[in-house]
This record gives sequence, structure tokens and C-alpha cells, in this order.
Amino acid sequence: MLRVVVQAGHAPEREPGHEAQTGTPGEIELVSAIQRRLVRLLRAHGAFEPIPVPGDIPDGIEVDAALFLHADGAANPQARGFSFGYPDHPVNKRLADLIREEILRIPGHPPARQDNYTADMRQYYGYRRVISPGPEVLHETAFLTNPQERRWARRHINAIARAQFRALCRYFGQPIR
Repeated sequence: MLRVVVQAGHAPEREPGHEAQTGTPGEIELVSAIQRRLVRLLRAHGAFEPIPVPGDIPDGIEVDAALFLHADGAANPQARGFSFGYPDHPVNKRLADLIREEILRIPGHPPARQDNYTADMRQYYGYRRVISPGPEVLHETAFLTNPQERRWARRHINAIARAQFRALCRYFGQPIR
């Protein structure tokens, strides 16, 4: 079984010392819904053992992959796009690229933004919490402070989870069911 951590970013219980960091408005609800759907898809597949976690990730959890679900926010309500953060290693970029390909197939998707565009995305604490030979990717789904993207993300929870699922299947050479 391929063990995959699926984190709903900012969801309680949160990382000790960061309890007040609740993310952008609506983020917890969105990423928790995506997490629930993705976990169901992975469990139903049969080759995966999904491990859903909240903001606080158990230290030293051994997995084959980790996907950290988030959504962006900005003071400018016109800010747009989805992006990925990951440690600088080809396995991580490969999964991010596969998810990007799948997201770009969803009608009306936000534009793709540059990966690792902040230090926080490159150095996310979750990367240090998991022990994994496989990919560790943070997915910023959309800008929830942009009304158009917020509506898109809420309407496409199943499609977003399915895109992540398809990318994980492709990454690990598993049939897509």
C-alpha cells in the first residue's frame, strides 16, 4: 500500500505555536472538503492508504507521498491563480507538474502561477514532519479573496480532488479508476 499524507492546511488542531493561523477566510472549509473527497478516492482505489491530517502533522510519519492542501488570499481581490510549493528536488516537481496538468483540464480553472513563489512555500513546515522518499507538494488551489476564483473552487471540489488523485495515480504508475 502506498501511504499518502493528505493535510487540510490550517484545520484544527493546528501546529503548536501557530494556533491563531487560520488561513484565508473560507480556506479551512474548502481544503477540508477537498481532503475528504481525495481520501475517499484514494481509499476506493485499493493501492493507497491515505492518512488525513489537520494543520498539526505528526512528527516523523513515514509515507510514500505527502500532499498539503491550501488556498491563497491577498489584499488585492483581483489576485488570481493556483500554484505549488515543494522542496527543491525532481520528485516533488514531478508530482506538482502532474497535478498542474490535471487542474488545467478543469473548465474555467484559475491561471497557473509560478511555483515556490514565496520562501514559505519552499520551506513549509510539513516537509520536515514527514519521512518520505516520494513527493512532498503544497497545493495552493486558488485565491479565495478573488470572488470569481472562490466560486470556481467551491463548485469544483470534486474535480480538484479528482485531479490530485489522477496525478498521484500517474506518479506511482497506478491505473486510474
